[in-house]
Amino acid sequence: DGGGGGGISGVVPTAAPEQATAPTASRAAAAPAATDAAVSGLGLDALDGNLLLHILVQLDPRDVCIAACSCRLLRDAAAQPSLWHALWDSHCSAVAHHFEEAAGAEAPCWRSLVLRAHQLQGLRCGRWERIKVSHPYPTAREGHAAAPWAGGGMLLFGGWGGGIRNDTWLLQPRKAALADAGAGGEGELSWARASVQGPLPEIRYGHSATRCGRSGDLLFVFGGMQSGGYTAEITAPAVLR
Repeated sequence: DGGGGGGISGVVPTAAPEQATAPTASRAAAAPAATDAAVSGLGLDALDGNLLLHILVQLDPRDVCIAACSCRLLRDAAAQPSLWHALWDSHCSAVAHHFEEAAGAEAPCWRSLVLRAHQLQGLRCGRWERIKVSHPYPTAREGHAAAPWAGGGMLLFGGWGGGIRNDTWLLQPRKAALADAGAGGEGELSWARASVQGPLPEIRYGHSATRCGRSGDLLFVFGGMQSGGYTAEITAPAVLR
């Protein structure tokens, strides 16, 4: 119909080119509003603030930060200092001693403390502890070499302590060492001087010892020095089978 009026029934008029695409900034500004509208549709806006806090405190601190980015309600709930204080008490006790001064301040920033503690806890770090080792012990020494051995044990060879040495010692978990004649006393681990045959390698310190072989039943010793002052280098290898 070329007449001027209503147009063709059932066809939606197309917007003008300059109106078809909204500016990028306008779309970005509309995103939070759309998210909040979706939240409203789910009924989360009717939740009591204390209930939201109760939900968030069950989460990991990292997940709380992620949830706070999802909508206005959770963002506001995640801004409450009481939430982060509760997260501090429930998640950070293992590293709390590192932050005693900041946590004891008159008005600590609990969110900052929790996030810093969470980062610290995420670091891969070991923990030293004292263990009991039964007699006899090897002589105290330096410049020795050691390698893991069968049954959770460790072989130690050579070093410098009361003279340069070429002795071999085996450290084993106590249960694995019960049958060893050289093991005595009580302890979690047990030392025993290894019984070896054949010509002993030269005395040395500063060498290496590597477990090798198809079945891991060889100890390859290489290098080291035979005299003080890091002199008299040894180049001949030695193998314990």
